[in-house]
Amino acid sequence: MGLRIRSKKLSPPLQENQNSMAEDPENEEPVSPVGRMLIQPRLHCTILCIIGFQDTVSVPGIKSKLLQTFAKHKRFSSIMQLDGSGREKWVKTRVNIEEHVIVANILPEAQKSASPVEDYAAALAVAPPLDPRKPLWEVHILNVPSSDSAASCILRVHHSLGDGISLVSLLVATLRSVSDPENLPSMPLPPRKQHPKGFFAGLWFVLWTVLATLWYTVTEVGRFAAVTLFSKDSSTPIKGSPGVERMPKRIASTEISLEDMKTVKKAVNGTINDVMLGFVSAGIASYLREKSPKQNFESHRMHATALVNIRKSPGLQEIADMMEGSSKARWGNQIGYLVIPIPLKEHTDPLEHVRSAKKISTRKKLSLEAPFTYAAGSLTMKLCGPKITADVTYKTLANTTFSISNVMGPLEPMMLDGNPITSIVPTVVGQPQSLFIHLQSYAGKAKLVATAAKDIIPDPQNLLQHCKDALERMKQAAITAKEWTS
Repeated sequence: MGLRIRSKKLSPPLQENQNSMAEDPENEEPVSPVGRMLIQPRLHCTILCIIGFQDTVSVPGIKSKLLQTFAKHKRFSSIMQLDGSGREKWVKTRVNIEEHVIVANILPEAQKSASPVEDYAAALAVAPPLDPRKPLWEVHILNVPSSDSAASCILRVHHSLGDGISLVSLLVATLRSVSDPENLPSMPLPPRKQHPKGFFAGLWFVLWTVLATLWYTVTEVGRFAAVTLFSKDSSTPIKGSPGVERMPKRIASTEISLEDMKTVKKAVNGTINDVMLGFVSAGIASYLREKSPKQNFESHRMHATALVNIRKSPGLQEIADMMEGSSKARWGNQIGYLVIPIPLKEHTDPLEHVRSAKKISTRKKLSLEAPFTYAAGSLTMKLCGPKITADVTYKTLANTTFSISNVMGPLEPMMLDGNPITSIVPTVVGQPQSLFIHLQSYAGKAKLVATAAKDIIPDPQNLLQHCKDALERMKQAAITAKEWTS
């Protein structure tokens, strides 16, 4: 492929009493249950984030900025060790920035590729694990042009350091607004929940919510348990095979119109998540029909998994203060799983895909599936240990087809070391699935990202185009419906 990634030996296992590596052994913190699970060899999940820049990246400037930010964060300046009882803990250590910043050596023939940065990231996806003898993160600098950037950095972080939302927030907290370099970028506010006015309307709303929560918790937790124990997704052209997590990857992305999504959202009185689930479901169904035109997939069973942060994430200012050592905000993985059914039925009205997605999302939001799965995982960890917990989670993921996520980014353009950022493309690798789909918004635009096992899905860009075409059909249907009602 013409790419060179610094070769490494397999990382050594965690050891006890490695105090010679720790700068302050008394500054310790227990690893969260999810973090203990994610460090297990069978479930080594890593977050990759491609950051595109308008200008060539200054290596000394990036190192200086990382020393002022990441290297001061408690999790990015700690290593994982075992205490006397064999339990994992975070121990503060000294960060040698030279070990964490890698300047990529991309051969000239590789630079002629249509996507040299994505090819390099795909190679990182199957590279040896991060070395546990140092903090579990790296930054790879690629001063080669891509479709929308003059240069790129790839952040490689072990998932045990935090969930996706916290890590994106950490990244944003290290950056500054292009229009106001002294201040942090502005982030979208969470939508306000609307409740009915009046005593009886409010009472009925509370009663209905309690009953719906009880019912949907039983049904959705039952679905999760069935998938974990025995219910596997049907075989389709995108369903992974055993060992899929170790297969070579391809990473593709495409720009999605946020305005189109908002148009569809308004037409069905839904949310951005409803619209995303709708056009992804429709796009996958269309892709499957293209790959196997003689096969009817409407009755096939397909599920996606999604991670849900079940506690409030620290704000940007809290994270910025954390890197200065002046914040006591909590950090770590406190996440639950959702198992989401993916409807593959064809509809003459494209908006029906979103309406179906909205019904699914409503059940998920009203249920306590995410807190339940987190609590069940924590209990399994206490009773059986991290290895069995990782095995159970591995089976749940392997029984489903893909993972899906959506993270809202800053509303305005950002810069790092004075260099404006043109794009943010995150993904997750290491899970036993053939596909990961992520939607990332940034400065009024959105990127839809697909990371695929190339032996199973050799053309993820084509899959993304099917999703993009589905959104276009939904937008046109929404405009037509508005014209008919006006």
